[in-house]
Amino acid sequence: RGRTTTPEYVTKLVGPGEYCGYKAIVRGGPLMATAKAIKTSTLWLYPKDIISKAVQNSSPIFKVLLNQAIYDLDTYEVTSQLHYLASVQERIAHQLIMLGDKFGVPTANGISINLKLTRNEFAQLASTINESLSRHLTEFKAEGLIELSGKEIIIKDRDGLMMKSGNAQRAADIA
Repeated sequence: RGRTTTPEYVTKLVGPGEYCGYKAIVRGGPLMATAKAIKTSTLWLYPKDIISKAVQNSSPIFKVLLNQAIYDLDTYEVTSQLHYLASVQERIAHQLIMLGDKFGVPTANGISINLKLTRNEFAQLASTINESLSRHLTEFKAEGLIELSGKEIIIKDRDGLMMKSGNAQRAADIA
């Protein structure tokens, strides 16, 4: 369906004394977000070079923790957007892709995901219920996208799962 590729999604509302735009500086890349005032506001702009120098001059452990925090925020924002915009099928496909990418082991049959996750825990990751999870996993199996063997899930067609996740363009970019 591609609903998850919408260019606009509210990730947070920034109030008095809060900061925004800092993730791009920490990452050292371009700012990929926009901001919109929803009421009359005063905005304080800090020079990028001052913030960048402060990050660069910080201790190595602080940099590691800061980068992990930024990664966690990004992951949370993507997950939040996915859970808001995506169908149950798209969320389950996305979780399978994420679990395969993070914990999967390549085998002759595909990417093996053999985690000690209960079906209930997996359903929670996809923000659904066990019945919906089971139904969609069975559909994915019937379509040849995955193979099921107890708790092990083997991803047989990652690109097909990517298409099911509602993000066909990303699947085309990866191929």
